[in-house]
Amino acid sequence: MTAPTSARLLHEFDPPAPGEWRAEAEKLLKGAPFEKKMLTPLPEGITLQPIYEDAPKAFAADFPGQGSRIRGGTASGYVGRPWQISQELPCGLPEEFNAVARFDTGRGQTEVHLLLDAAGRAGRDPDQAGLGEVGACGTSIANVADLAVALRELDWTRLSLCVAPGSNGLAFGIVLQAWARQEKVNPARLRGALLFDPVTEYARTGTLPVGPERLFEEMAVLAGAFAEMSPGMRPLAVDATAVHEAGGHGVQELAYAIALAATYLREMAGRGLEPGVTAGLFRFVFSVGPNFFAEMSKLRAARVLWSRVLEACGIEGKAAPMEIHARTALRDKTRLDAHTNLLRATTEAMSAVLGGCTSLHVGPYDEVFQVPDDFSRRIARNTQIILGEECGLDRVIDPAGGSWFVESLTAEMAERAWAKFQEIEGRGGLLGVLRAGSFQKEVAAAAEERKKALGLRRETMIGVNTFPNGKDEFGPPRVPEYRVLQEKRAREIARHRTSAEQAADSAVLAALAGVADAPASGKFAAGVEAAGNGATLGELTKAFRAGCAAAEPIEAMPMRRTAVIYETLRFAAAAAKEKGDEPRLLQLNLGPSRTYRARADWTTNFFQVGGITVEAARDFSDPASAVEAARESGARVVVLCGSDETYAAWTPELVPLLKGLDRAPLVLLAGAPGDHEAAWRAAGVDDFVHVRVPHHAFVSRLLAQLGVL
Repeated sequence: MTAPTSARLLHEFDPPAPGEWRAEAEKLLKGAPFEKKMLTPLPEGITLQPIYEDAPKAFAADFPGQGSRIRGGTASGYVGRPWQISQELPCGLPEEFNAVARFDTGRGQTEVHLLLDAAGRAGRDPDQAGLGEVGACGTSIANVADLAVALRELDWTRLSLCVAPGSNGLAFGIVLQAWARQEKVNPARLRGALLFDPVTEYARTGTLPVGPERLFEEMAVLAGAFAEMSPGMRPLAVDATAVHEAGGHGVQELAYAIALAATYLREMAGRGLEPGVTAGLFRFVFSVGPNFFAEMSKLRAARVLWSRVLEACGIEGKAAPMEIHARTALRDKTRLDAHTNLLRATTEAMSAVLGGCTSLHVGPYDEVFQVPDDFSRRIARNTQIILGEECGLDRVIDPAGGSWFVESLTAEMAERAWAKFQEIEGRGGLLGVLRAGSFQKEVAAAAEERKKALGLRRETMIGVNTFPNGKDEFGPPRVPEYRVLQEKRAREIARHRTSAEQAADSAVLAALAGVADAPASGKFAAGVEAAGNGATLGELTKAFRAGCAAAEPIEAMPMRRTAVIYETLRFAAAAAKEKGDEPRLLQLNLGPSRTYRARADWTTNFFQVGGITVEAARDFSDPASAVEAARESGARVVVLCGSDETYAAWTPELVPLLKGLDRAPLVLLAGAPGDHEAAWRAAGVDDFVHVRVPHHAFVSRLLAQLGVL
């Protein structure tokens, strides 16, 4: 048996000296600025280095389940407990939801994820809701009977349940407990989450049916009841998805999440719930975008920040481990070349898993423009299953740990987010900055920078602002017939109200009166009694909120999908084509193909992403043939595409001939004109297209000239 050696591997070679790599890199750059070519700025204000030579020692010292929990909340990671496959099931009717839930949980889904529709989130029954609210972005649940239909024949010994109730968490929590009693499901054995987060609903929509202070009272009632009755359920949420989908960056998301958690800890403490109890009732929710390493680091940084909050509150980390539900982002998805969304969601899911999420929704590729079908749901679900069972990500504990790059990025993101959190606290806390509108303005500014970068093509979205799919079709999306759906549900609830026996009806009214009159400690039990006797979600909500005024409106943080600016162009172009007025352009390729091919491909792409059909099949060997092609085409726009040498030789003759046609076209030239600009404009060139042109603005202006916009 040989003795172990401590000799360095490949010790015969001298280790590289600090700065040696940079010197070699600068040689290869051939004079181009190192900082411009090799450093990558992020929206968070962080600059990515091209190579990392060390990691923050404090972060690298932690192990999984220890210290800051940067490497995960448990020592065994996913080996002991894989992440929950928690696919949202946006079905409008309870029976539809049940059919899909039973099908999908039989094929790998491990957590049933129920979204309440817009009416339910606001506390309105189907017969009292506005048009378009019933079945909108979720399932219509109005009473225990509806919930029994939605959750029928699901095995709660192996499945967990996650519900997104909007601002109506207390009433739904009551209906859930009444359902468990009716169906003889042991509430103590229920696992999952009830994502009740009224402040985020306030931030997202700008309004609430009652003031936040009243909803804090409801949160306290719900939290106390679930802590006692269903300790395996986390009834409260800290949801940062509104910030991400509104265009915010990672530091803003993290600061918002920690500030929101601190707000809830304080508010619950003021209502009799100890921080040590409340901290264990949260499920944190984050959207995960396409920047692979930054999004992975964001989730790791979230655990670091949460550990600091727990430490400040004197709470042991093991007593309140951070649960993170991640969902692939919506803001970076598009209807243009929509199957590219499959690829975006895959990388985002990997970021979430490597970042240590405890549950995950992978968005179906079509979720931003229609109700997902069996195919899109199956591919999204199987993406998660493949990451676990084929990629083996559920068999490695913290695979990102130890990467100098990831550890450094995590550390910087955590420090910047902590500083932003302290700034929010110093300005009156999260509700203070939301009411002032200052946080929303910061998020909107970040979104505007992202939109600007896309429009200038400094940021790339495949199929959107580059490499368009010429076979895109924009038929009507698959969406519910909301009027029909609402009429059906309204009839069902009306029958429910009128079909009860007189004694049962009296019992419901008495129970609802008991809800209103009961002390805080008895309200939940009174609500469960009322729900069990047939009270609806809307009736329970009214009983809890009788006499309460709506919240004072604040500036909302709406979703800002980045691709919309290009979708608008392409939809308009497609509509014009249907009317027989297709926006098209003749690309005059001048000279042999070898002299202009790269420029020609770039130019074609430049216009096609705006929905303009480019005719570019021919080469022209002389000005006369090019002019004749323009005459035959009748195109209202032509773009000259050739080498710089060809331009110098042909432009003085070719452009005046083009402008002399009976229907003189708009003449563009592909490439930066340099010193020739004045002469070429004098010859008749109207404009130039090149990499420094503001792409979206240019194409929008051209479509307007063609009468499309």
